[in-house]
Amino acid sequence: MARLSSIALGALLLIACRSPVDCRPADLSCNGLASLLLYSRVSLVRAAYLTDNVSNLLYSYSIDPTTGQPSLIGSIGTQVLPRGVAVHPAGYVYAANETGGSISIYRILPGYSVSLVTHFNVGGGTPSALAINSAGTLLYVTRQGVSLVNSYWIDASTGLLSSTGFTGTTDATTNQISLHPTLPYAFTGGTGATSYGFLLGANGSFTTIPGAVTATDTFYPLITPNGRYLLISDNGQSRVELFSVSQQNGALTALSPAFFSVGAAAGVSFVDASGTSLYVCIPISNSMRTFPMNSTTGQPSAQSQAFSVSGGPYGLAMDPTNTYLFAAGGTTLYVFKRDSAGTLTQIAQPTPGGAAFNKVAIYSTSNF
Repeated sequence: MARLSSIALGALLLIACRSPVDCRPADLSCNGLASLLLYSRVSLVRAAYLTDNVSNLLYSYSIDPTTGQPSLIGSIGTQVLPRGVAVHPAGYVYAANETGGSISIYRILPGYSVSLVTHFNVGGGTPSALAINSAGTLLYVTRQGVSLVNSYWIDASTGLLSSTGFTGTTDATTNQISLHPTLPYAFTGGTGATSYGFLLGANGSFTTIPGAVTATDTFYPLITPNGRYLLISDNGQSRVELFSVSQQNGALTALSPAFFSVGAAAGVSFVDASGTSLYVCIPISNSMRTFPMNSTTGQPSAQSQAFSVSGGPYGLAMDPTNTYLFAAGGTTLYVFKRDSAGTLTQIAQPTPGGAAFNKVAIYSTSNF
């Protein structure tokens, strides 16, 4: 009898099962066999890409998905002062060049090195932060110098960008844009006392929704993975400000208590996929601090861990399995392993590379 491929076998098993919802991992019947195939398609981290805004380079690291250990592949030139970086699942990397006024586009090659596709000119305005929507059709770019956020169509077959013609008004020093995981909402921030909220149109348009009035600096807005809360690192007050996000219209409401002290000037923050751990960069002390978080209430609690991370860190990212946390700090890519309780353990050997790493993005693929 000819040997069936896993895909063909999966198709036969699914036909035999009543419906996908009948297939549970605990079953040892047809349903269980089908579920083994369904659930074995796990997205694993394969590579990490970091901007170096002193050497004007994009660095590539391959990542062992079993151990999380990074291996330096190499670097490639950007234009001037690259900061934001984003990875498209079709295999493209985008780097925002603030001084260059452009987005550098790279194709991911076998082995996870990259080759330059083009430098896409956005017309100046210091492009800084990047975000790709969940459909992979739009790239959002904040432009500090002209107080705007722009949207661009992504051609998933070539990686090339084209303008939608739409812009939204934001802060002149905005340094991050955070997209809601399932709804068409986005928030940006800056050094002003107000964040900026947008309803995003499928055509790339922006409609202003009420932003959050904060104490001072609305740095690094972050929507939690469940989409229910917005966290804003308030650098001037050494705290993270906390808001609920309306699932009906994106409006923000301050939580009670409305902020959480992190003990020092807060930088980039990150919440793990379970919503139970908050990580906050403290560049002024070259450290990263971790806090347990209640995913139901959105409230963090007392610091549980702190790590020394030289030269920052200024960027954080986590792999799809919620196991490895990557931090871009100075000349080094740091990797931490997260256990089921949310405790981090630094992988023994930090990996040196660039001159001044700023942001990090990861690339993941299915395991078959």
